[in-house]
Amino acid sequence: SDKAVYCGSESPSFSETATNANSYNWDFGDGLIETVLGTQVNHKYTTLGFKTVKVTPLFNGCAGKDTSFIINIIGVIATFDFANTCGTKNRFAFTNTSQGNQSTTAWDFGDGSMPVTTSNAVHTYPTSGTFTASLAITDNITGCKDAISKDIYTARPSLINPDLSICRKTITTFDIQNNYANPNAIYTWFVVGLPPVAAGPTYAVKASVHGLFTNNFVVINNGGQYCQDTLYLNHSILVRGPQLSFNAPPAVCEGARFDINNTSTPFIPGDNIISWSWNYGQSPMTDPVRQPRQITYFGQGTYNITLVAQDNKGCSDTLVKPITVNVIPFLRILPRADTLCAGQKDTLIAYHEGSIVWSPSSILSCTTCDTVVVSPPASLNVFATATTTFGCTRKDSAIITVYQPFTVVPVADAVQICFTDSTRINVTPPGKVIPWTPATYLSNANAYNPLVLPQASTIYTASLVDSVGCFSGRANVLVVVKSLPKVNAGPDQIVAYGAPFSIVPIYSSNARTYNWTPANLLNCPTCPVGNGVAFAPQTYTIKVTSDSGCIARDSVAVYVECKFGNILMPAAFTPNGDFTNDVFYPMTRGIQSIKRFSIFNRFGEVMFTRNNFSPNERSLGWDGRFKGLAQAQGSYVYILEAVCDLGETFSKKGSVLLLR
Repeated sequence: SDKAVYCGSESPSFSETATNANSYNWDFGDGLIETVLGTQVNHKYTTLGFKTVKVTPLFNGCAGKDTSFIINIIGVIATFDFANTCGTKNRFAFTNTSQGNQSTTAWDFGDGSMPVTTSNAVHTYPTSGTFTASLAITDNITGCKDAISKDIYTARPSLINPDLSICRKTITTFDIQNNYANPNAIYTWFVVGLPPVAAGPTYAVKASVHGLFTNNFVVINNGGQYCQDTLYLNHSILVRGPQLSFNAPPAVCEGARFDINNTSTPFIPGDNIISWSWNYGQSPMTDPVRQPRQITYFGQGTYNITLVAQDNKGCSDTLVKPITVNVIPFLRILPRADTLCAGQKDTLIAYHEGSIVWSPSSILSCTTCDTVVVSPPASLNVFATATTTFGCTRKDSAIITVYQPFTVVPVADAVQICFTDSTRINVTPPGKVIPWTPATYLSNANAYNPLVLPQASTIYTASLVDSVGCFSGRANVLVVVKSLPKVNAGPDQIVAYGAPFSIVPIYSSNARTYNWTPANLLNCPTCPVGNGVAFAPQTYTIKVTSDSGCIARDSVAVYVECKFGNILMPAAFTPNGDFTNDVFYPMTRGIQSIKRFSIFNRFGEVMFTRNNFSPNERSLGWDGRFKGLAQAQGSYVYILEAVCDLGETFSKKGSVLLLR
C-alpha cells in the first residue's frame, strides 16, 4: 500500500507486480474480494480498524504465491438513515449511524434551512421537490473528517387517464402528474382488470378484459426509507366491444365436414355486432356471415380459424383458434370386382395404412387381416375400413358377383299359330346367354323373345348359359302351325239399280263359320251365300274361319249399272224463294261425279255452269239468276256430262221450264 494508516474517508491505493502474472486476486480483509487485470487497485472501507490485505498473482487463472500486509483505518466513517412519516410524507427523521469518535456533527438538509448539529434530527421539507441531505463528522483526536449526502424526494402526485369508455384490445394511457423526481422509484400498476404490472410512471396498456373497472390505481415505491404512495383514478373505465367465442373441433379428418357454432355476443347488451368476417386459413378470402357454413379441409396441417367482428360503437375484435387436419389413411382393395360360381371362394387383399376392419364378418376368414378369404352365398359387397391413430377413416369395397344354378322353364310349352302367322317364344330365367335351335324362321336366334314364322310345326330349343360359364340349361318350345281355310268370293258383278244379287263363294272343306261385311247390306251376314239389292256400288268381304280357328278372307265388288235413267232432271222449277223447288240441280243414282253442268237461254247465252262436283247437292244447282239478276220465265236448255260408278262418262241434254 502507499501507506499503513488511512482516515475512514479515504480510498487506499494498492499495487503489486509479479513476473508472468496477467491478473491479480485481491482480498481486502473486510470480506470483499476483487480480481483485476492491472497492477493497481483502490478500495474504500466501510468499517474502521486493522485490515489484513492479501493479493494472489494469477497466470491464465493459475495462482502464484500470495503476499499480505496490514493497514489501519482510523478516524470516522459518516453514514445515516432516514425515513419519512406516512401521515406527513414530507417530514423525515434522520438517524446518525456513523462510526468513530464524533467530535462535531453537522446536518445540512439541502432546502436552504439552517444546519443542525444534533446527532439525530427531524426535518420537514417543502411538499414537492428534490433535496440533497448531508451529514459532516469530525474526529478531533485523529484529525480525520468524513461526510455523506443522500437525495430526498417529496411530491403530491395524482393519477390521470382521459378515457371513460374504450374498446377491448385498444390502448389506454395512465400518467402520473406532479410525480416524484426519484429515478429509482418502482411503479406497480393495477388497472382495467389486468394482473399487477411493474412499469414506468407513464403506462400505456392494451385493455384485454371486458368490464366496468372502478378501482384503477398505481403504487409508488421510492425505496425502504419512504412510505408507499397509492394513487387512485378518479373515474371508472368501461371496456366494451364484442365478446367473441365460437365452438369448433380442435382436430378433424381431411375431407370431413363439420360445423362452427358462433356464440359471440356484445359485452354491452344495448350494443349490436354489425359485421362479421371469417377466414378459415385456407385462402385469403373471407366469409361475411354470422353463422359459417359447413367447413371441409383438404390437405394435412394446422389451420387458423379467424373471426373478426365489429359492433355499432366501432369496437372490433379478433379471435383465432387453430384446428389440426389429420390425413385420411390410404386404402385399396384388390380385386375391386370379381365373379364366382356358387360354392367357390375368393381372396381379397387390402393395401392400407392404420388398422383395418372387414365386413360382413359372417363370410370372412378374418375381419382384421390384410388378406381375407370370402365365401359368399350370393352376390354382395365386401367392405373394408382403415382407421389411423387419430381416428380418421377411409372405406373401400369390392363387388363379388356369385352366379347361381338355374332351371330353364319355357313361358309356354307349346304355341299354336295359323300358317303365315307369327308369334314370340320365350323362356326364363332372363339375363343369360341364349341361342335358339334351329335358327330358321327366327327373327334373332340369340334373343330371349324372338319372332318365329315357321312354315311347319317345329320344336325350338333354348340353350341357356350364364355369362361366365358357371351353369347352363335348356328347354323346348313346340310351335304348331295350323293350316288355313280357303275361300274364293267369285268375280265382280254389275247389277241394275234396285236389282237383287247373290254372291256364291267357293270354300275349302275345313271352313266352319262365315262373316260378311258390311253386314247390314246383306240379308244374312253369317250365311255361306250373300244376298242383297243393289242401290249403290259396294265391295263385300267374306271372312271364313276353319275348324282349327284359322281365318281366310276374300272380297267381291257389286256395281250399279250406268244408264241415263239414273239421272233425274226436273221438267220445271220455281225460283220464288219459298224453299220449294227453288233450285234446278241433277238428282242421280249410281253416278260418281258431275264433270260439267251448263244452262243456256234461247239465244244460246250461258246462264249457269259448274264443273266437277258431287251430284244430289241442292246448293250446287242453278237458282234462276244470272249475274245476280232473276231471269225471265221461259224455257232453258241444259247440258250434263257425268261419270258413273263404273267409271264410264256419258252426256245428257234437255230443257227445263222456269216458272214465276
